[in-house]
Amino acid sequence: MSNRLQPPHYNDLDAILPTAWDLLTQGARDRTSDFHILHLATISADGIPNNRSIVLQDFDVQSRTILFHTDSRSEKAAEIFERPHVAIHAYSRSEKVQLRMQCRANFHHCDVVTGAAWRTMHDMSRQCYKQVEAPGAPIPAPSPGALQAEDDGESQPYENFAVVMATIQKLEWLYLSAAGHRRALFDWRHGELQKTWLAV
Repeated sequence: MSNRLQPPHYNDLDAILPTAWDLLTQGARDRTSDFHILHLATISADGIPNNRSIVLQDFDVQSRTILFHTDSRSEKAAEIFERPHVAIHAYSRSEKVQLRMQCRANFHHCDVVTGAAWRTMHDMSRQCYKQVEAPGAPIPAPSPGALQAEDDGESQPYENFAVVMATIQKLEWLYLSAAGHRRALFDWRHGELQKTWLAV
């Protein structure tokens, strides 16, 4: 019995990156996309890896840059600021594609980048940065309040808002197929793009 029709990237190394870029671009635009929520890994001050989910806000194909928001007081923010080499993971069940990305992150706080992002945010999203306690701080009980859809008249704490722009330096792509998996590596760390198939 013949295998079902495989996508163009199945045996074409040059067809892989456009597919990966399309998935990341769609992830930034579509809340229902498998790539809308990515997984970020950082390293703590004591050398322990930490991972968490992040929301993909934007992706720039030309610069290979993933953009996401964070609270400037968070553990995540401190780790990125001190150790900007991070890893990002994404998986699409529908496309059967996994991306493992090594990135160098640029942390933006109270600058033109954060200002532009803040101005375009919905009020509901801005509410996330009004919390008095820093994310992860111990508290006696869960907060009783829900996020407010509209500004309650208090000053919005723009100073708690940060933007991270993570540029992909190395990307490992995996496609899962009953006919045989495919795995490839794309590496920009030494300037010109190096690409190769990998054993699965």
